[in-house]
Amino acid sequence: MDVSKENIYRLEGRVPLRTAIPLGMQHVLAMYAGNLAPILVVTGILNIPPHIKVSLLQNAMFAAGAITFIQLHPIWKIGSGLPTVMGTGSAFIPVVIGVGSQFAAKGGNWMSGYAAILGATLVGGFMEFMLGFIVKPLHKFLPHVVTGTVVTTLGISLIPVGIRFVGGGVDIEQTAAFGSTKNLLIALFVFLAIIFIRQLFTGFLSVSSILIGLTAGYIVAVFAGMVDFTSVRNAAWISAPLPFFATDHLRFAFHWEAIIPFMLVYLATMVETIGDNTGIAVGGLGRDITEKELEGAVHADGVGSMIAAFFRCFTDDFIQPECRAYRYDESGQPLYNRNGCRFSSTVQFLS
Repeated sequence: MDVSKENIYRLEGRVPLRTAIPLGMQHVLAMYAGNLAPILVVTGILNIPPHIKVSLLQNAMFAAGAITFIQLHPIWKIGSGLPTVMGTGSAFIPVVIGVGSQFAAKGGNWMSGYAAILGATLVGGFMEFMLGFIVKPLHKFLPHVVTGTVVTTLGISLIPVGIRFVGGGVDIEQTAAFGSTKNLLIALFVFLAIIFIRQLFTGFLSVSSILIGLTAGYIVAVFAGMVDFTSVRNAAWISAPLPFFATDHLRFAFHWEAIIPFMLVYLATMVETIGDNTGIAVGGLGRDITEKELEGAVHADGVGSMIAAFFRCFTDDFIQPECRAYRYDESGQPLYNRNGCRFSSTVQFLS
């Protein structure tokens, strides 16, 4: 097997496990915040019970792993085959909160609001799947400057999410601990560690800077007494993700007042999907995206949202922080290896 250094910069480059694992872990760590933050924000605002929140977080990881695998290994017309990592869409947070709060107030409990969210997610996902069949003519009206602008705008919209995590996370946002000196120093340490490793080292250490920086920050947080292992000790070793029909409290509800706003956001994220995948093909692989890849990417986005709804989560989409995880080495070569994403998909699926 050819395992030369250049293989990590090729789409189908075969790399040894000791290389694929840390590269894949970078995708996992870059994905975690973007994938789980929307669930944490929405469950907090809707006052969803803690045990349900934990179940939804697990389901979000499972659904993300499943659709990431489909993106990497297309089934029929579903999936692009490009190295992408999927997860819960942050662009939907405002509309999810609005719909959830509105119907929770009407129904008198959080379950009514969340049922409306699931119903709108399912319908919107099906709509995006169907749009995949006509994405070819639509692509002519979406030049790179348009898709690039949408991707940049959605990336900028994630800045508040990043700030929340720098301050200590959404769980403590309403407490005095949010934005404490300790939290800010840990965030600064991670940031500087990534920059330091990136600039001063070459080769494998350089492209692993995100993984090393986040790991170093976690170790510092443990010694600073900021990590509570109680929930880990009390958790079951194995717990299967439960679909909607396996629970009594989460069902689908279909309301046009909820579905229409979701459809509008789905249209925006479809443009984002076109831009992200075009960027991967052009910037990473040195070629334009094919019609088959583009169609498969949009189909997979829609199917991913339907899978997420089936497992009681909302909207699966390309994880924006993953754009930053596709890194460049000291010679300017883009790191677009599908094997790293395969490892990421496996970890998501088993989480």
